[in-house]
Amino acid sequence: MPATKRRSGAISRDGPNPAHEPESESENDIPRTQPTRRRRRSSSSSSADASSASSAPSEPSTSHVQINTLIKKLVRLALSTEYSRTPLRRTDITAKVFKESNAGGRGFKAVFDGAQQTLKDTFGMQLVELPSREKTTIKDRRNQAAQTKSSASSTSSKAWILVSVLPAELKTNPDIVQPARAPSVETEASYTALYTFILSLIYLNNNSLTEQKLERYLKRVNADTFTPCGSLEKLLQRMIREGYVEKRRDTSSGEEVVEFAPGPRGKVEVGVRGVAGLVRSVYGYGAVSSSKGKGHRDGEDGEDGGGGGRGVVKTEEDELNARLSRSLGIKLAGDKARHGDQEAEAEPSEDELAAEEESTRTLTQAGASRQRLQRSMRAGR
Repeated sequence: MPATKRRSGAISRDGPNPAHEPESESENDIPRTQPTRRRRRSSSSSSADASSASSAPSEPSTSHVQINTLIKKLVRLALSTEYSRTPLRRTDITAKVFKESNAGGRGFKAVFDGAQQTLKDTFGMQLVELPSREKTTIKDRRNQAAQTKSSASSTSSKAWILVSVLPAELKTNPDIVQPARAPSVETEASYTALYTFILSLIYLNNNSLTEQKLERYLKRVNADTFTPCGSLEKLLQRMIREGYVEKRRDTSSGEEVVEFAPGPRGKVEVGVRGVAGLVRSVYGYGAVSSSKGKGHRDGEDGEDGGGGGRGVVKTEEDELNARLSRSLGIKLAGDKARHGDQEAEAEPSEDELAAEEESTRTLTQAGASRQRLQRSMRAGR
């Protein structure tokens, strides 16, 4: 019996314990489930990295395509506004170009620079900002002085027009640069000539011309009765609307004075250089010289035989450049020699001083003899 008990106790000690089996099974299962969860997490993170890597190169390409689309829209808008001679304003760009895009004002510089490059390479033009309107009346000057420094410092007009960037030899070639065909070539050429002529009159009259004086000038060319663009009033209204000239009314002196001044588009499109070119062309010294003037100058050269007529023409051209420089306040290329000789003129030589004294003495003697003759005539009466 004791042996049987010892054998059964040994069997009970070596046998499995059913109460502890679940714990052992659960402890064995824990290290099995953790690696599976780690594998799932690593697979999900790798898939997320792959999706982000695949989407990363698509974002720059999408933004690049969007910028190119906005550049094309801005180029078309600039060409259409220039056709109607209206300035391209920042508000129009925001409303018509960036309306359906998410770029907003952040990508304006990139789109504007791209449009500038396209306009230069394809059309030979570029957008130039218009100057701000000048404050001429006392009321406007007071309002400008009352503004804060932040608002007064921003002088940008945020409006642009298209200007040609072609070389000078191409701009003055009538076979390349021609008037627009709408409504017709003749009407467009006549309108261009008229607003250039009126702007030249204003610039040559110290950048301001009264209404009465302008009417007197236009009567000499019969523009008061008929113009290719309709009546004179309609012509001036169109020029004011398109920004070539400005009509100002001043009542500070007690009387209403109406005068015309160059407008923002007139300053950029024509300007003092355009006025100087028109005057030089009228006198036969412009880039596009008339055949009549050229033949006249060649005839003078032929008569002198030694090129003396050419020297006379050169002197006349220098005098014209000097007058234009004084009237417009600019220095022309032909007037450079005259300005370079001012020091020599300021310090005359002894011969010049002697000649000047002789001429003064002659004039004095002539005046004295005239006075004696008048006295003798009165005494004879």
